[in-house]
Amino acid sequence: MLIRADDLAAAGGLPAIKHAVIDDCSLARLLRPAARAQGRAQGRGLYLGLTLKSHSIRSFADLWEIWRMVARSAYTQLHHRVSLLVGTLAGMVWLYLAAPFAVLATPWHQNLVLALLAGATWALMALAWLPTLRFYGLSPLRGLLLPLAASLYTAMTFDSARRHWLGKGAAWKGRIAAGKTPAA
Repeated sequence: MLIRADDLAAAGGLPAIKHAVIDDCSLARLLRPAARAQGRAQGRGLYLGLTLKSHSIRSFADLWEIWRMVARSAYTQLHHRVSLLVGTLAGMVWLYLAAPFAVLATPWHQNLVLALLAGATWALMALAWLPTLRFYGLSPLRGLLLPLAASLYTAMTFDSARRHWLGKGAAWKGRIAAGKTPAA
């Protein structure tokens, strides 16, 4: 995230978000009012985009490291609300997993119309990911793996809630952030 030092200071600086688990989102929330006002005054707003000119200094050697990073904050992003967790998990399954499951289960259900519709849905899902894959110079066939990525993210999100309920959630920088108790 790039921001002018004076804009950051005017918004309260880093001390205003020092206890945040999801610091980038908290910083954006802190800066939003000033950015909106500045954008209106200058005829522009915030820009969120992709670039090949910057690189992450985080390195993830394996899936477990990515899993820990997501599980650290996913349930926090859902404000520790069980209702949001259930809705998110159900939505992820419905949006990303139902179509591939229907295609792969065709030998059991033998419904050709369902299989064709599900296959078209899966193909459209892969097609929607195509601009991102092209931007990063990756094979378009990776788009077919979006349901696998969604499955993993869904499992990581549930694990985030499980960790929270066990008192092990939101571990960050050597401490476990105090969270709310599970709510409906």
